Amino acid sequence: MELETRIAPGAAIVSTAGAVVAAWQGVAASKSAKAADRQAKAAEDQVQLMRLQLAGDDHDRHTALTPVFEVTGHLELEGLYNNEPRGLVTLSQKGGAALESVTARASGADVKGLYPQADSSVDYRRTPEVDLGPMTDGTEQSLGIGFDYQVMSPVRVELVFTCRQRNGSGEWNVPRVVTLSELPPPPQDPRFLGTRGRRL
Repeated sequence: MELETRIAPGAAIVSTAGAVVAAWQGVAASKSAKAADRQAKAAEDQVQLMRLQLAGDDHDRHTALTPVFEVTGHLELEGLYNNEPRGLVTLSQKGGAALESVTARASGADVKGLYPQADSSVDYRRTPEVDLGPMTDGTEQSLGIGFDYQVMSPVRVELVFTCRQRNGSGEWNVPRVVTLSELPPPPQDPRFLGTRGRRL
């Protein structure tokens, strides 16, 4: 029995020591789990930051490739299209991506539609939009704009060019506003003015 009385306190000490070690291991495991959670959260934040940076880079690249257009033209009150007033417009690409297609739409108080080409004397049909085809930096396309018979010069026209990138996935809607006026009459040849009003 004496042996048993000695073993029992020793077993109690060993059991208590085991419980202390187990509690300490539990605390250490809890700290490790919290540290792992913090690391996982930091990794998720880093991935989110990288996604935002990539999206920003894509947006910057898309913006840098946006087509740059210059629109010029004039108004003819007695045009080729059934004597309908028309605008003759030239679209010049001055920068941006090479384009697979450019589609033009026009709006304004007196705008009645578009013609495929500014100088077409064959096709009199107006359409809401015109496909101008492919364009690259330095190229030009022309189109005609049909107006109401009551149009007054100058006339303001809002154009939107829907563009699709060649060899890429870029798409843009590029708005432009142009004011069209009649061209001044050409100077008259002095040979046909006669002598009236001229000093001899």
